[in-house]
Amino acid sequence: MAISAVDIAMWDLLGKRAGLPLYRLLGGFSNRVNVYASGGMYGPGITPESLAEEMREAQLQGLHGAKIKVGGASLEEDAERVAKVRAAIGPHAPLMVDAMFRPNVKEAIKLGQALKPENLHFFEAPTHASDVTGWCTVRDACALALSGPELSDDRDLMRRLLQADAIDFLQFDLAIAGGVSEGREHFALAHAFGKPVTLHCAASAVAMAAAAQLGAGLGGCDSLEFHLMHDGMRESLWDCGWRLDGGHLILPDRPGLGVDPSDEVRDLLEDGLC
Repeated sequence: MAISAVDIAMWDLLGKRAGLPLYRLLGGFSNRVNVYASGGMYGPGITPESLAEEMREAQLQGLHGAKIKVGGASLEEDAERVAKVRAAIGPHAPLMVDAMFRPNVKEAIKLGQALKPENLHFFEAPTHASDVTGWCTVRDACALALSGPELSDDRDLMRRLLQADAIDFLQFDLAIAGGVSEGREHFALAHAFGKPVTLHCAASAVAMAAAAQLGAGLGGCDSLEFHLMHDGMRESLWDCGWRLDGGHLILPDRPGLGVDPSDEVRDLLEDGLC
């Protein structure tokens, strides 16, 4: 993660030295990336109805699609949560679920089969991260698209999942997997196997800006996670001209990452409070 941070900072500096937004330095495929609402946690007061309302509101704010957690409650409760969210966002918006690597293979199959009628875009982290054979078994048994390995910096694991045809979306996080430099390599790996990338992001405005710049600059990015809980410094994006529009995060024509923390945020960073 430390290497990722330094790498992202160096790419930001390179863009600023060149006077170009990072997405243009990386290829200039687009100035936007698809973003979906991510949340759907478990906790006191969180009901299928409140979760559905949260995701309905997120769509009105300019996000398109939703991802919620599964595998942390009974099968019946998870099925109700997913069904309520599907009804809230409509039949055509992408709907994803994240089991956070908790289920074993048998449990993941039961879960996937129970949720299949809700037309899932992908099933993220269905079982233990390193169990490539298990991922294949789940994918075949459920006939669902799988996404992963999400929180790994292990390019060999990514390669093995792709070689085994165990995943339909290669998923990684720039803040964990080596920054922009390694992110380019992961995109190339996915492209070699004919798979799209979906970018995990749950940290700060800087991490989101880096992921969006990479996803927009290179072809083959299906989507970027827009977390409804982790909102570190996100106001800095809007202050710098970023905006949500029709399910896209639109990048400003600012050099580098395109985001600079406000003086208030800088003070908090210096004090170790942000």
